[in-house]
Amino acid sequence: MEQDIEDRIEPEIEIGPEPREYPPPSGYNRPSLQPSFKKWGFGLIILVVLGLLLLGSWLVLPSGIFFNKNQTETPEQKTLKAEVQKLRSESDLLKNDIRSIKDGQKTLQEQTKNLLDQLKGLKDQQTLLEKKIETREGKRPLSKAIVYKVKKGDTLRSIAQEFQVRPEDIRRWNRLPGKSLPTPGQKITVHSPTAP
Repeated sequence: MEQDIEDRIEPEIEIGPEPREYPPPSGYNRPSLQPSFKKWGFGLIILVVLGLLLLGSWLVLPSGIFFNKNQTETPEQKTLKAEVQKLRSESDLLKNDIRSIKDGQKTLQEQTKNLLDQLKGLKDQQTLLEKKIETREGKRPLSKAIVYKVKKGDTLRSIAQEFQVRPEDIRRWNRLPGKSLPTPGQKITVHSPTAP
């Protein structure tokens, strides 16, 4: 087998001439990166990549890593939160009270309107009654008030018959107690149309 490898002939490959380097044209300066720019450029790229990595990890991971939401509250914060809750509940109660007051106000306005209508009707009735009284008084003979001095043997019935009035009217005009008899010498006022 070793002979087979030695007997083998390698093909010959022709290689052309080496490429020549041409000198740069006159007045042309090849741009060269200064070492400070290379450092800053790589630094900026690294910073941008790190920023993107941080932003991505902030979006993917729970935000509690960067911003701890479960911080312990101070007593002042707890007190303020309790006061805010209390104020909110009181505000809700006040809103309900205002709503009920407005409803009550509407009811009172309706009742006032009804009462005013009733008052107007009563005034109209009063006016009609006054007119009726005036017409009746115009037809009735005018009564005259006289003071009568009670004699011995007079009774309310006899005095009422004399002046053509009722005994109850005499009691009412003089404010006499019930079933009391007039005494001789007592002065009684009588309103009678037949008085002289």
